Amino acid sequence: MSVSEYSFEKIQQLFADMTAVTSWLPTEVREKTLKMVLRSAYIANRAALAYTSGGVVKIVPMEELEGMNMHPDMEQLFLDISLLLRNCIAKGGRDFLPRRDRNVLENIRIEIAWDLVLQGREARA
Repeated sequence: MSVSEYSFEKIQQLFADMTAVTSWLPTEVREKTLKMVLRSAYIANRAALAYTSGGVVKIVPMEELEGMNMHPDMEQLFLDISLLLRNCIAKGGRDFLPRRDRNVLENIRIEIAWDLVLQGREARA
């Protein structure tokens, strides 16, 4: 399994998309938590990339994350979170994302999945 590198710009877009949907997220998952979790995922992705390639990967300080996307594509957001989670795991199965941070992202993904299911039911009704 290869590991794809996540840029600051991609993490920024994920943060913007996730903050746009925080109204239905648990109270404890807000901007501060999302910032910490995405910074952790950024570093975990770099570590997984270095571990898989056997090389050195530069970790640059992340600029301030800001929310900006008011109407994210929920299917794309589900896919983006899924791919980020996958790309924090190195070849051989070593997971560099702390369990607590992985749980936050997985819970957001579950909420998005439920939202998509409900949208599908409404469309069929």
